[in-house]
Amino acid sequence: MNWTELTKHLAEEELMRHFPDLDDTAVGFLKDDKARLARHISEKHGLTETEATEAIDDVILTRSVGQPLRAVS
Repeated sequence: MNWTELTKHLAEEELMRHFPDLDDTAVGFLKDDKARLARHISEKHGLTETEATEAIDDVILTRSVGQPLRAVS
C-alpha cells in the first residue's frame, strides 16, 4: 500500500485537528506527499522532519485503530 492509498480518506480536518498550526490552504495537496507534509509540519510546529514524519505515522496508525491522539503543540 502506498502513501496516496493510505491518505485517500484522511480528511484535511483530521490533519488540522492534530496539527493546528498547519496552513489550511496547503493541507489538501500536501497530504498527497508525505515528505512535503512532514516538512510543512516541522516548520509550523518546531519539530524535526523525523519527528514530524513520526507524528504523521501516529495519526495514520491511530486512525486505523480508532484511538484518539492529542494535538502537537
